[in-house]
Amino acid sequence: MKKYAVLHEPGDIVTLAGTRFVVLDVERRGSLPDSLFLLALESVGESEFGSSNNYAESDLKKAVDKWLEDMGKKGLDNAKLIPARSI
Repeated sequence: MKKYAVLHEPGDIVTLAGTRFVVLDVERRGSLPDSLFLLALESVGESEFGSSNNYAESDLKKAVDKWLEDMGKKGLDNAKLIPARSI
């Protein structure tokens, strides 16, 4: 497997599929490719959590999934996203 260096540091601004993000952290993962922990610079929508206390079933998760699907249509390679829980 070929490993690519991450050329960004915390505080850098990156643009993915037309949306600007700030780099909060760079995760150095040994033999795996490094990954960026990002936060959108501007609001990308609005949603309530929903009536349950379960994120997996929440309205918020549905809104995030839709947003990521739309980002994929704009060119983001969603296959390269790593959910925070798996890091």
